[in-house]
Amino acid sequence: SGDAGLPRFHPHNGMVIQLPDGGVIRRPFMGRPLRVQDEPRVAKHTSRSDWPAVSDGALEPTIATLTSEERAMLAEMWARDAASEHASIASFSRFSLQLLALGAPAELVEAAHVAALDEARHARDAYALASAYAGEAIGPGPLDVSGALDHIADVTLARLAIETFEEGCVGETIAAWDAREKAALCIDPHVRDVLTRVADDEEGHAELAWRALVWAMRTGGNDVRDALEKSLARISAADEISRNSLFTSVILPCMRALLDA
Repeated sequence: SGDAGLPRFHPHNGMVIQLPDGGVIRRPFMGRPLRVQDEPRVAKHTSRSDWPAVSDGALEPTIATLTSEERAMLAEMWARDAASEHASIASFSRFSLQLLALGAPAELVEAAHVAALDEARHARDAYALASAYAGEAIGPGPLDVSGALDHIADVTLARLAIETFEEGCVGETIAAWDAREKAALCIDPHVRDVLTRVADDEEGHAELAWRALVWAMRTGGNDVRDALEKSLARISAADEISRNSLFTSVILPCMRALLDA
């Protein structure tokens, strides 16, 4: 294969290149997923120039030293991540509606909307990088949101707490750390700035998730605690999560402390 000579670890943006010989690939960071019936939804890529445009100047990663194979792989990786970040906008919008339906404090509702705007910026940055590597404009097509709000009217504190713990306290805490780690490995200043901004924002989103979780536990009492105990047991049993050092050293102790308080 023409890809066989590519390095396993690509310092251009701290991401790992997948090799035909089965070499491990470290997936790009992802925002809060939009799940419908437990399946993630993302928009397909299309040719458009409005999403890659960023307000604070063009993102122009150094591509002269990259091979065509490397550029193609990096373009695909950033486009996949951009689609996930794009879907996160809808996920936080749904989260804000759930908070409103349950009578959440104003500061949580406001923070959920700010987080959605953060994800819009992440998506635009990621589409801009994907476009730069691909040599053509890439953006999102229509996002299928059918069924995304089917149960918004009867959402419970227990259901909100489970989703917040799994997608926010776990997912976004790991995503923040992952982006920070990639930024440390990255040699391209434009890409490093994007990764650092994502890490900063994802840390804020994880903090929001923990604050929302504390509110749900205080408001919902034992029903919420029991639901979270089951969620924690399920998450802890997943091989991919149980082997994650951030989960075992930070997330699990924090969650255990909340449940045992």
